[in-house]
Amino acid sequence: MVVGTGGERCSCWPPDAATHRRLRDVYSQSLATILLPPDYGVSGIGVLEQLAQAILAGCVPVLPTALSPFDQFITARLLIDSERAALERLHWLNDIATTAEHTALLGDCLDRLQRFSLTRQHTALRAMIADLLRLPYPRGGTPAR
Repeated sequence: MVVGTGGERCSCWPPDAATHRRLRDVYSQSLATILLPPDYGVSGIGVLEQLAQAILAGCVPVLPTALSPFDQFITARLLIDSERAALERLHWLNDIATTAEHTALLGDCLDRLQRFSLTRQHTALRAMIADLLRLPYPRGGTPAR
C-alpha cells in the first residue's frame, strides 16, 4: 500500500491526536508515502512531522523536489520530479520490499532524523547556553543579579 499526504485532499490541519493515530496506523501498514506539496500554507514543521512519523513507522517517504528543504532527511534516491519518477520509485520500492536494501534505506532516513533527538538537542542547548555565558557584557558591565 502507498499512502499520499498533503495537497488539497487533506481534511484538517493541524492534525489532531486521532488523525496522528490514524496516520501512524496507515504508515505502519504501508510500504511508502508520497508527501505532496500542500496547496496552502502548511508550516515546515508539519512536513517534518509527517516525515518522521512515516519513517518511525517503517514507511519509506518519497518527496517531490518541490519540498527540497526537506531532502536532507531522506536519500536522494527518494526524491521525485514527475509522475513518471514517482511510479518508477514506487516500483523499485516494491521490488526491494523486505530486503536488506529496504532496511538500509529506512535506516539511512532514521539516521538523518537523529539531529532531532532529545539528547542531541539537549547537548546543543547546553553548548549554546555555555557560549552565551562566556560572552562579554556590553561596555564592561556586569550581569544583573
